[in-house]
Amino acid sequence: MNYQLRSGHSNAERFAIVGFDNLNASSLIHPPLSTIFQNFHEIGKLAMEHLIAIMEGEAPIVNMTVPVELIVRESCTVNINS
Repeated sequence: MNYQLRSGHSNAERFAIVGFDNLNASSLIHPPLSTIFQNFHEIGKLAMEHLIAIMEGEAPIVNMTVPVELIVRESCTVNINS
């Protein structure tokens, strides 16, 4: 992002840059980084509940999906309602 800014490009104009995991630093850098938030507490809770169920023979091994959230900051501008 720094290279783009030094080159005279605004991220919002030409680029959409998105990070992952919503690290604290995402909101502190310039421009603030849009990111994906994962609820690690919920992921861990579901994983442990399912592991215990598997160990007790109550559940088969399955793939699980946990919702994520897009947090839009200045590193990209999108109309999330369109």
